[in-house]
Amino acid sequence: MAQKFTLAVLVLLFVTLMAASAVEAQSGYRFVYAVLGNIYCTINGSTGASGAATPVFPGALVQLVCVNSTSPTLTATTKADGTFTIQTYNPIPSDCKVVVVTPLSTCNSSLPATGGLVSSLRTVGSIVLRTDKHFLYTPEGFSYVLDLPS
Repeated sequence: MAQKFTLAVLVLLFVTLMAASAVEAQSGYRFVYAVLGNIYCTINGSTGASGAATPVFPGALVQLVCVNSTSPTLTATTKADGTFTIQTYNPIPSDCKVVVVTPLSTCNSSLPATGGLVSSLRTVGSIVLRTDKHFLYTPEGFSYVLDLPS
């Protein structure tokens, strides 16, 4: 029974990828999937009571972790302004989460030295740039968790 289910899932995945390739070939666009975001140096990674004055989290390692998927973990590092971009040519499964693995204490010693930030993804939309069609995602909102997904 489990083998039939696994085979059905693999066939469905293959058909989905082939359909995406066929659509890409017909449209003339190459599909790019991008996760864009900002990380602030707070317990929930967002602007705090200071609003625009909230310090950002530069140099933080950010991962796109897909728990129930065979997709590889993708990584990025936040820039000096706290922004990050993770791009791939493969569709992003719905079970993926954005995980900030760098301890929060790195940017503020009063924050926890273990755990990290985790957020689900929200689809923003798509945009065509030259020959690429970009599908854009952003974190829904970070939460501090002690045990990070891997």
